[in-house]
Amino acid sequence: YHVGTDRKIYRRNAADNGWDVLNGSNGDRIDVDKQGRAWLVNTNGVLYRYNPGSNNWTRMRTGVKDVGCGNDGSVWITATDDKIYRLANAAKSISLKENQPENTISIYPNPTNQNVSIKGLIEGDYSVSVFSLQGQL
Repeated sequence: YHVGTDRKIYRRNAADNGWDVLNGSNGDRIDVDKQGRAWLVNTNGVLYRYNPGSNNWTRMRTGVKDVGCGNDGSVWITATDDKIYRLANAAKSISLKENQPENTISIYPNPTNQNVSIKGLIEGDYSVSVFSLQGQL
């Protein structure tokens, strides 16, 4: 899946190595969960989940800036209140659980064109990649 420059959502078609436009889809942010379902945030801050079997989108909630999916099946959103939430039972629910303070990190300053600081990590080795809003590393 990817968001095109026209804001339409495209899915890879393995049969012809092309891209198919998904019906009824326009958005800014997208991620895919471990079940292969796309999660989309549109320009109005509405979160949708794609249902491949029925080829339609389910409206999940409003007030969303970004979405991310974890390898464990979790779905996380950044809400318009700038807090990060984990969707509870993301397959069929829209309830939220606020991220617990012991699990949060702070990255600042944002925006920046210099160095960033990361606060709240537990001891260990980490790999960090920083991307621009255009997706450039």
